[in-house]
Amino acid sequence: MSPNKLKRKIFSHPRFTQLLILGGVFVLIGVVFRFLLYPVAPEIFDFGKNAIFNSQSFSLQSDNGRTNVLLMGIGGENHDGPDLTDTMIVVSVVTKLSKDQILPPPIALISIPRDIYINSIENKINAAYTLGKEKGAPLTLPKQLVSEITGLPIHYAAVVDFSVFEKIVDRLGGIDVKAPTAFDDPEYPVSGKENDLCDGDVELKCRYETLHFDAGWQHMSGARALQFVRSRKGTNDEGTDFARSRRQQLVIAAIRDKTFSLPNLMNISVGLQIYNDLKANIDTDFDFSNPNELLRLALNYRQAKFKNLVLDGNQLESPLEDYRGWILLPIGGNWDQVHKFIATESSQLQP
Repeated sequence: MSPNKLKRKIFSHPRFTQLLILGGVFVLIGVVFRFLLYPVAPEIFDFGKNAIFNSQSFSLQSDNGRTNVLLMGIGGENHDGPDLTDTMIVVSVVTKLSKDQILPPPIALISIPRDIYINSIENKINAAYTLGKEKGAPLTLPKQLVSEITGLPIHYAAVVDFSVFEKIVDRLGGIDVKAPTAFDDPEYPVSGKENDLCDGDVELKCRYETLHFDAGWQHMSGARALQFVRSRKGTNDEGTDFARSRRQQLVIAAIRDKTFSLPNLMNISVGLQIYNDLKANIDTDFDFSNPNELLRLALNYRQAKFKNLVLDGNQLESPLEDYRGWILLPIGGNWDQVHKFIATESSQLQP
């Protein structure tokens, strides 16, 4: 067969045509990313490049191959105690992965109840950020105290206003959460009415609204998810610190799953908006000027399971009567049981 006939046969083959078109599409996408996206958002371009070509190497601070990050949520303006951390969760991740490891180990979420009383500061743990802020080091004190409680070194900390959390959930198009039980909360605070005199109503009912959540799967907007994680007066045993911690963990998992769903992974503008939301509204000691490692870590763990740990009545107790009000103290007067609980559970998460 002559060379010309061979060429005509190859080029007329439908499979070759499909491959040629597909190759052209990939080249076009590469050109768009490099010359249109990169000048506008170089961090997104660098994210993808590093995620693909350097996915096993992390230089984050760690101990024994594990990095621990303290996440805190505050109410912000228009809330009582705007700098009190209603949410405190330690995210513990194994960052030293072997080259031949197919699936990453689970991520541990360790919830720290806000009502734990700390003798050294003569206050609850949720005031640590405020007290640290007064001394010009807002992250140092909560990291130190949470390390004492858990027995874990805390490498990084981050504080986010709940309003940013609400905005991120909405940018993702809402999240899907499976509520473990139905409950009502007749005393959920209405934002902006903290000091309303309610036209002389001695019960100040106008300051509150009634929430209801059904059991099972439900789609939540940012505002609805915020109510779900902040509710403190719920029925069916959902009014405790422990129950609230479990709900917060469910929402974190839902946000992770929605963030890495295919539509959101393909939506570059949403990713950039969320990145800018966080960058502008977060107090953290993580270096956001070089966020490639954070994204690569997230991509590596996008399908990792969560190991949810909540410090509860097995490690903490509340005195029946105490001049300090409703507080939680470690059983036995020290943190030994907490340390043992976390060490035992964490040992199951090693690669």
